[in-house]
Amino acid sequence: MTSTTVLTTGNELNVTLGGELEITLEDFLKPESNSIVPLCSKENTLYLDSGRSAIYLALSDILSQGGKREAWLPRYCCQSVELPFLKLGFTLNYYSTGRDLNTPCGLPEKLAGETFLFIHYFGKRNLILEQYLEAMKERHSFFIIEDCVQAMLNSHPGKFDYAVCSFRKFFPQPDGALLYSHYPLEEGNMIEPADEAFVSRRLIGKLIRPYSSDKIFLDLFAEAENMIDNFAKPRKISYISKYLLSRTNAAEITAKRRNNFFYLINGLKRREYDEDLIHPLFDSLEQGEVPLGLPIVVAPSYRDRLREYLADQRVFCPVHWQLKMKEDSLWRHELELSRSILTLPLDQRLDFSSLDNLLAKLSDFFQTKKV
Repeated sequence: MTSTTVLTTGNELNVTLGGELEITLEDFLKPESNSIVPLCSKENTLYLDSGRSAIYLALSDILSQGGKREAWLPRYCCQSVELPFLKLGFTLNYYSTGRDLNTPCGLPEKLAGETFLFIHYFGKRNLILEQYLEAMKERHSFFIIEDCVQAMLNSHPGKFDYAVCSFRKFFPQPDGALLYSHYPLEEGNMIEPADEAFVSRRLIGKLIRPYSSDKIFLDLFAEAENMIDNFAKPRKISYISKYLLSRTNAAEITAKRRNNFFYLINGLKRREYDEDLIHPLFDSLEQGEVPLGLPIVVAPSYRDRLREYLADQRVFCPVHWQLKMKEDSLWRHELELSRSILTLPLDQRLDFSSLDNLLAKLSDFFQTKKV
């Protein structure tokens, strides 16, 4: 499968890299696949609409076991991660993961009934925090939520009490997430049916993306996201997303994303950029790691200009994440990273020719002194 195409006004065909994974007729016609997401093969799982629903249910289960309404979260995280904690009245404490997301500090020395959430960033396994938590579990009683949203295809998730993943970050489907637990899970009456208004907007947007102007499908996506910003109760995964998930070959997508990662990394190395201007957040993958994208660190004064330039060239690079917080020396590494990080696309739609195109546009930005 090659890069995404978007039909613009005047029937002019433009190539688009990155952005939302569109849905095609081919996706519906595929046979059922035996290659599934690793977490889906485990017992004690619930299929839900979103990652925040999964976190909400994990926290509800923790409270039912007598857990405290107190939690530890990485300061570098999406606001949607915090929302279920706040809805359930948790007191939040934060720890730092450092400017490379791999040098944690400010970790609690003692835990008794609290919940500790950690993230596998961009598909890289968070081994340092895994080792810390294994050691803490030997001495203390507390609960762990493993956020695998950016590492859904990794081979290792599910070591601790709960694990959460989101299918729509990696696959072309309108909704879908999974909650895994070491403990038996019951749907009960807490889980609402799928939100068809949300799913319909996302589905239509993904279907028409290759054939419409940007405004039409982006407006549909924005409407859908606004609907879940005020998260109320967890919901089930939609029938259509479960259908598409059963026809998704996870092994093929895993191989494609890993190959694209190494191709991009080698391309960046060949160009020998000034590391003060641009460098990858990490440049290797261990066996079993599958990237969400390739995060690069760009000098803060250039990051937004580069992002806008690439968007004008129809290359869409998200920022994970733009932290909404005041200047604080305690979280200076998080703030610096938030102002400099950019995620290059490498998803399964892209072939090496598409990635060469991306690398050429990066070189053009810097070599023509647009900086």
